Amino acid sequence: MRPIVDAIGVKDVSKSMPAYGLFSFLILLFATALLSVLASLYTPFPGDREVLEAFQSMEASWLNVAVRGTTWLGGTVAIAMSIVALGSILWTTGRRQYVVGCFLIALLELSALGLKELIGRPRPDFAIFPPAADTAAFPSGHAIHAFLFLGFLFYLCHAHAQPSKLRYVLQGLMVLLALVIGLSRVYLGVHWPSDVLGGFLYGGVFLWLVVHTVRSPWPRLFFSFLHRVASNRPLSWH
Repeated sequence: MRPIVDAIGVKDVSKSMPAYGLFSFLILLFATALLSVLASLYTPFPGDREVLEAFQSMEASWLNVAVRGTTWLGGTVAIAMSIVALGSILWTTGRRQYVVGCFLIALLELSALGLKELIGRPRPDFAIFPPAADTAAFPSGHAIHAFLFLGFLFYLCHAHAQPSKLRYVLQGLMVLLALVIGLSRVYLGVHWPSDVLGGFLYGGVFLWLVVHTVRSPWPRLFFSFLHRVASNRPLSWH
């Protein structure tokens, strides 16, 4: 496949990943798997109930409005809108290798629905605005989307946003928003804190896969292939 990559002028970054990056990913993967097994066995974890009750002790009408607005950003409609909007922007600005990342985000978040049912952890009975969703609790889908989607934006800012001060401000806001979305699920009583932690861990695993895919030569190879086929140009790969 090396001649194919060379033929389209794409630098292969798949071999440039330092060993500590892969080691960190394996640790993250192990921690995610371990927490998933424990979540399937124990509901809730020690401290989950106390943390949830502490969050809900701050309940106020204005905070309810703010939290419901924030948690909407991780809901199904907002997820679809955000992925389509980002993909469209990336496509029209010529950064089409990143559009593959948007497709992967959508597929991985859909796969999380199956993970939730496989683990089968019940939701807490503390919903401020019942009824709660009828899907399983672990991992939190809102937390997955917040970490994965905003983490991908974080990566795009790191790679392209200028000047550096603007980049740092945007990245800081993304981190803050991801945390607030995750914590809003605890405040609303629809997830245990460990569900949100699990969502962030899964989001981290998924983000690693997305970033390393878009950094590889395969997205550009795919779009170059489509371009050559559409323009009836010969595929001179040899």
